[in-house]
Amino acid sequence: MTDPRLSPHNLAELDLMLAGKKNVSYFFMEIPPEFLIGYKYNREIEFYDFAEDPCVYIFYLVGHRKSAIRLEQLIKETRKTKELNEAVEREIGEILGYSKEEIDFYIETQKKRYKARS
Repeated sequence: MTDPRLSPHNLAELDLMLAGKKNVSYFFMEIPPEFLIGYKYNREIEFYDFAEDPCVYIFYLVGHRKSAIRLEQLIKETRKTKELNEAVEREIGEILGYSKEEIDFYIETQKKRYKARS
């Protein structure tokens, strides 16, 4: 069973954004239909075009475009190296609205995965 501290905000992004608890959402490959329906009818949420990769989807609340741009920069940074960059991962987690505990747990889990690969 997956630890809830590693659970993405899947299927809750729209509710979290509309409640003001999440300013930016990031999807890779596919966007949940529930989110798309909510996005289509809500003028509070905008789409940020990640031109470098058509499989990356970033949505943000009006007024948080800078965070979406920063997320794009950080994602690009993670793709430049095969090493875990804790500072970058921590900032990504913060932008995506995860708690410090969730981010810490994610980083510790990633450290173990990277260590197992080497």
